[in-house]
Amino acid sequence: MNTAPKRAPRMPWGNRVFYGWWLVGAGALSGTIQSLFLGFGFSAFFLPIQEELSASRAALSLAFSFSQMEAGVTGPLNGYLIDRFGPRKVMTVGYLIFAVGYMLLSRVPSLLFFYVAYVLTAIGAGMSGYLPVSIAVARWFNRRRSIAIGIAQCGDGIGGMLVPILAFSIATFGWRNTALAGGPILLLVGISLSSLFRSKPEDLGLLMDGERPAQTGPAASGKAVSTPGTSYWDEPLITLWGALKMPAFWFIACAHSLTLFMVTAVNIHQIPALVSTGLDYATAALVLSVNTGCTVAGRLIFGFLGDRFKPQQALAGCFLVQAVAVLFLAHAQNLAMALVFAVLYGLSFGGRGPLLIAIRSDFFGRRSFATILGISQTILMAGTITGPVFAGWVYDVTRSYAIAFWIMAAINVFAMGLILAAKKPIYTTVQAAKRDATL
Repeated sequence: MNTAPKRAPRMPWGNRVFYGWWLVGAGALSGTIQSLFLGFGFSAFFLPIQEELSASRAALSLAFSFSQMEAGVTGPLNGYLIDRFGPRKVMTVGYLIFAVGYMLLSRVPSLLFFYVAYVLTAIGAGMSGYLPVSIAVARWFNRRRSIAIGIAQCGDGIGGMLVPILAFSIATFGWRNTALAGGPILLLVGISLSSLFRSKPEDLGLLMDGERPAQTGPAASGKAVSTPGTSYWDEPLITLWGALKMPAFWFIACAHSLTLFMVTAVNIHQIPALVSTGLDYATAALVLSVNTGCTVAGRLIFGFLGDRFKPQQALAGCFLVQAVAVLFLAHAQNLAMALVFAVLYGLSFGGRGPLLIAIRSDFFGRRSFATILGISQTILMAGTITGPVFAGWVYDVTRSYAIAFWIMAAINVFAMGLILAAKKPIYTTVQAAKRDATL
């Protein structure tokens, strides 16, 4: 049986650049198209779809909640599939579903069919986006994990910066034609990027961070014998069931869910909220572009800080700044206040992404990381489902988002306390468990 490590795809300068950085770049490009066509980009579709389908904002927001319910249900399955088959195969199937769902979205005749098409699109995005990319990058890095994840997640902000282009296409060609054209783009670019992903560096005979194996001396053949330094064997021996018994798992998951109550509402309602303050549609899209541009800086800044200081403290700071930022959005009277919101929210929103992944990976290791993160998606569902609908309902009743955003800011501060309360588990490594078994 051939047990030789698999070869990585041949890349320019492939021998000089650690392959993990190629995955980081592919993850950033994947995040760009995910954000443009579904994440931040859906905010550009919101008002035209609402007008054509004659739906309330709460009813249209319900589609996003349905998709998040799907993510909570299928998240554990996606995590298991990534652990079982690797990210490449899961992402390839996901992009195929994503593309088909987007093309169906362009032809929906009613709100009910819109729900179905949007959920199908979200299923594909869930299989090809945040979960597999974050898991793959976390498995390839240790000392540089936070900054690597931060760079990979920069695509989310870059995609948001491109939303004015999407808005121009919608205004010029209509939202249906724009959605129809998105299908082939997702299929071609997405599957090409998926082909680059590999599960972990050990599969290619490499170590995390591009480190070289430690040389332990000459073997009988006269060649140096190498043993892994930072490798799978040094990882925490924590299974899914072990993680579920740890308070840290629940503190992090609940804090993440609570902050998503605000994040998902802002992502969906940002342009409608800015328009309701008196800004025109094009200016609101521009503010969103500034916001998402700042997320790129936030991911890099806090990714760098997370590798050098305690990531929990940095993450708590992100939550606090987000709470302050959304209050500026709640009471924006002019473009200046909208831009203050955009900068503060963008930096803090960008920082929280890589830190949440890095903390989980550091606490629970790589052995069952995909499954553990997938199970977390079910808990996150509570925040992602209720946030957009709550904000839409408050606006429909009061004709303002202010009350909703004040409540969300308070909840975000409570989530900050949960993050600070989480303590790193005491664990046994895989290597130690194997050694103890022989005693």
